[in-house]
Amino acid sequence: MQEFGIFKGLCHYVADNVEDWKEKYVKIAIAGNSGTGKSSLINTLRGMRPGDKGAAKVGVTETTTEAVSYRFPNNDRIRIFDLPGMGTIHFPRQNYMEDMKVSTYDAFIIVTSERITENDVWFTKEIMSKNRHVCFVRTKIDTELANEKKDNPKGFVKEKCLAEMRNEIITTLKKELGPEKLCGIYLLSSRDKDRYDFPKLTDALQSHLNILGRAIRKFLGEHIKLVIDEKRELNKGGFLPQKIWQFMSGFSVPHTHKLSRDMEKIRLICLREFCLDNMSLELVSNETGISVDDLKAKLRTFKQDEDKAKKSGFQRVAYVMRYYHAMQRNLANMCDDMASDEMCLVNLKLDRVEEELSPLLSK
Repeated sequence: MQEFGIFKGLCHYVADNVEDWKEKYVKIAIAGNSGTGKSSLINTLRGMRPGDKGAAKVGVTETTTEAVSYRFPNNDRIRIFDLPGMGTIHFPRQNYMEDMKVSTYDAFIIVTSERITENDVWFTKEIMSKNRHVCFVRTKIDTELANEKKDNPKGFVKEKCLAEMRNEIITTLKKELGPEKLCGIYLLSSRDKDRYDFPKLTDALQSHLNILGRAIRKFLGEHIKLVIDEKRELNKGGFLPQKIWQFMSGFSVPHTHKLSRDMEKIRLICLREFCLDNMSLELVSNETGISVDDLKAKLRTFKQDEDKAKKSGFQRVAYVMRYYHAMQRNLANMCDDMASDEMCLVNLKLDRVEEELSPLLSK
């Protein structure tokens, strides 16, 4: 950015790194107590049966003794990890976070087959403290519904039973985590991915799989915003006032037309400074596929205000040139608009970066 300017520098940086970013994959961890159906859930998500080659092992005993990676169907950029049950003899709570290298995962699905346990709550708090996305899945719903119907054949209503199960989870999570941290909740049977909340879980996963793209976008966006804000304040506080006094120094009584031309020179300097000149906009257009005219229509700097009193400085400044503070306010507003517009252009590029890094596009 120092060498080429913010937008062009961003384009160079993305071009140099995007292929390396694409080689990284999103890691989704399936966690929960032993015997809750984690492996069955993984097989269903992958469209496999327990006996299929490469399927996760399923059994009534503790079958997962280490974190095992599974490829997401038709997508090499997503991995599902089956974590051993937490809080067991082999994997006690006090060492679980370190043993499982929890910080290396991007998102978590916590699986429970009955009520949420103390281990589930503890683990959720730990991973939320690391700013990871988490959702809850309650499995074996078909078995629970069948048992409820058998125990109460006359009063059984499937929708009511499902609502009670969901509300029980919501109540527990609100109490333990607080309402503002409530997770996604899905009731399902791994035997049938077309029923209950399985389609909703699939949609939720797809909406959250672009973790890598969002993370890179957020990092770049926050860094660039700081640079633009710093440049805006620098120009408002030093560069522009100096230029103004240079233009004014030769006049005892300012001439309106001459000062208007001088102010236009300052405007052109600022357009280059904030990557809003024609050459920069052509680059943005080539990078985003949006025409220069359409770009200008999005930006404050190029919008023609119907109220002439609200125009950004130059026509008004020519008439108040001797009043330095009034002029400086107008130029400060101009810098604010141009900085906002430059960030708008950066966001258009970052939109494309995030889209390009979405793993679902490679299906």
